[in-house]
Amino acid sequence: MRSVSAGVRVRVQVGVQGGAGVVTLARSCGDKELDAAVLEAVAAWRWTPALKKGEPIASVQEFTYDLATFSRRYDN
Repeated sequence: MRSVSAGVRVRVQVGVQGGAGVVTLARSCGDKELDAAVLEAVAAWRWTPALKKGEPIASVQEFTYDLATFSRRYDN
């Protein structure tokens, strides 16, 4: 049996129009199929751009997607 980590580290570039521009893995869970499924799901999420002085700006969000709880965790 192959070992899989509990989470995938994901980096998302959110554009000024919202939506995920580029979604990449910062850390794999160890299973290519699970990694691909997480990337596909995160790319389909509805993203809201960050605001600076009331105007939308592009931003990068990096978080761990927890495979056990289906949640995201922003680590420091």
